[in-house]
Amino acid sequence: MEYAGRDVSDPYRQVERLAVEREVFTAGVRSRLAQDECATFERLLACALANYPLMEDHAYWLDQQCVAAVRDMCAEFGRRLVAVGALDHIEDISYLTLEELILWGLGLADPLRPQVAKRKIEHQANQQVTPADLIGAPPEPGTWVDRYGGPASPQDAGVGEIRGVGASAGVARGPARIAHALCEAQMMHPGEVLVAVSPDPNWTPLFGLAAALVTDLGGSLCHAAVVAREYGLPAVVGTHVATERIQNGQMIEVNGVSGIVRLL
Repeated sequence: MEYAGRDVSDPYRQVERLAVEREVFTAGVRSRLAQDECATFERLLACALANYPLMEDHAYWLDQQCVAAVRDMCAEFGRRLVAVGALDHIEDISYLTLEELILWGLGLADPLRPQVAKRKIEHQANQQVTPADLIGAPPEPGTWVDRYGGPASPQDAGVGEIRGVGASAGVARGPARIAHALCEAQMMHPGEVLVAVSPDPNWTPLFGLAAALVTDLGGSLCHAAVVAREYGLPAVVGTHVATERIQNGQMIEVNGVSGIVRLL
């Protein structure tokens, strides 16, 4: 309700505008095609237009609905195990595997509580681990991947700057809205720059309010970068230090091409 009440662009109007841009772009492509290329282009275009909407349906029906149904089922298992005294809390079911539950139900496994306690300790320890910047070998210095797709180093930035990966083109200025959690991000006002650790899909509606996006983690293919490009939102990701160095309300400039955030 708060989002709807703010003075932001109508997403349906944006879709209409993008549809017009698509037709203009498509017409431009057609004008450049050779005679023998037209049929192939039209066939591929029709296939893309028919199948792309399925990507959105897939996210809704599989990534969201199926996961929600499984979560409800697990919660019911948790309630029943609490009722018979096997667990202390419903959410403890999250620390057990299906195989462990089956074996316990057949009387072939040890009590569940010690396993839950062990997994909770492991989970808390894992939360303190800082993930690696890269999986695999780092890019060679000076290569395209190093300049545009690899992790930035805070030491590479100039005075009054923070360096990251330019993930969505454009330049924008605005006061920073530092958000370590979604509840903090929901305090954002239109025109502010969202500065976060690593926004997940739940943050997407806020992209319509932001002037730009800056994150501590992520690369050019992370969720926040992809969505920022869809919104036409300038974005710099993978800065490592943005939420630490930028103050809430501080004016900053985000360059989504160079990957540089200037502290104004």
